[in-house]
Amino acid sequence: MKKIAYLGTALCALSASPVMAKAIPVGDGLTLQPTIDARLRYETVDQDNALKNADALTMRIRPGITLATSTGLSILVEGEGTLALSEKYNSTTNGKTLYSAVPDPENIELNRAQIQYKDRKSTRLNSSHTDISRMPS
Repeated sequence: MKKIAYLGTALCALSASPVMAKAIPVGDGLTLQPTIDARLRYETVDQDNALKNADALTMRIRPGITLATSTGLSILVEGEGTLALSEKYNSTTNGKTLYSAVPDPENIELNRAQIQYKDRKSTRLNSSHTDISRMPS
């Protein structure tokens, strides 16, 4: 019964694509644009072994913000956090070794940092790095 409830929750919940708010002017040709991306994930593992069956329900949220200038230069910073809504699984970091493994551990990290320049024509220069740091919670 609990599996059906978790599955129903996962299927009915909002799983958002990146949502971008309208850019907010902050003066002198600068704007701030917040973004957010959310994912609800459910996975079950039913193995024929000595381990308990696993039910993992996790929520990942990626908030970000872009600072842009009127000259075409912009800087983006995006974080990421994963929260376990159900801990009846072995995430490989939570110590629940009696359960089958679902490698989706809780974490908080700086997910992406990006610097970009776009001119008025079609030139675009972009430099970014993803998965900068991992801090298990």
